[in-house]
Amino acid sequence: MDRAGFAGRLGAAVLSLLELSCLGIVALYVAGRGYKDGFDSWPLQFAGIAAAAWMGEQTCIAAYDFYHYAGSWALRAGAVPVTVALIWPVVILSAEDVAARVVGGEQRGKIAALTFGMVLLDAALIEPVAVAAGLWAWTEVGVFGVPIIGIIGWAVFAGLWVLRRGDSWPQRALITVAGMHLCLMALWWGAFRWLRADLTAESAWPLLGVVAVAMAGLSAVVVRRRNELTIDVQRAMLRVPGALFFGLLLVVIDAPISLWAWVGVLATPWLVAVAVARTHSHLER
Repeated sequence: MDRAGFAGRLGAAVLSLLELSCLGIVALYVAGRGYKDGFDSWPLQFAGIAAAAWMGEQTCIAAYDFYHYAGSWALRAGAVPVTVALIWPVVILSAEDVAARVVGGEQRGKIAALTFGMVLLDAALIEPVAVAAGLWAWTEVGVFGVPIIGIIGWAVFAGLWVLRRGDSWPQRALITVAGMHLCLMALWWGAFRWLRADLTAESAWPLLGVVAVAMAGLSAVVVRRRNELTIDVQRAMLRVPGALFFGLLLVVIDAPISLWAWVGVLATPWLVAVAVARTHSHLER
């Protein structure tokens, strides 16, 4: 076997291992959420998000052709790996759980806005690491190979899904996907079609400095309002396996120092919030 063939087989084996790891993260979330809340209502929402996420990604790939998943993903439905569709509910539901605890009550707009912000940070962290690892690739230039509109798309989907909680899940899925497309089109033609930047690991440092200042400011706000913040420890811990996965991925791919710095800067507000917020740790079954 020539070197290129061996490299291809090795890459496929690594991706298969990563795919199994992602399925493990989903399983851990389902087990942990089931232990805390039982299995009465949220599994239907889990399935609804997964279905809507698949629909959203499939239509985005078909309509815009901005990104493609690596061919070595084993379980696929159309152009989208099944594992990716299953990861979406973990990201959104865990963020919504934390947002609801922080906001309190049924202030749906505020919970949706905070979920939007949390998933925006999640996507800004996850996307460059995943692209560097070869899990998927974008055809449009951006930061570490990821266009900004691609990162925002995650957050728009999450915010719309949470905002439409009162709808039946089929209606919710259709409204969320349609709303996401409208927002993406407006953002693309209103801004990002004309504001394009190709920032690599070597040239991303100026933007990294700007983001570091913004994250420091956000962390300062968190510290100042720490007495108003309450975090449910058990729910927050459901986000840890995914964070550990991408941390390990950084090590495996031998990421450049700028990407390590990017991840560290984006993780800072969350780490500060966990450190200073009041905790709500008793089990509610």
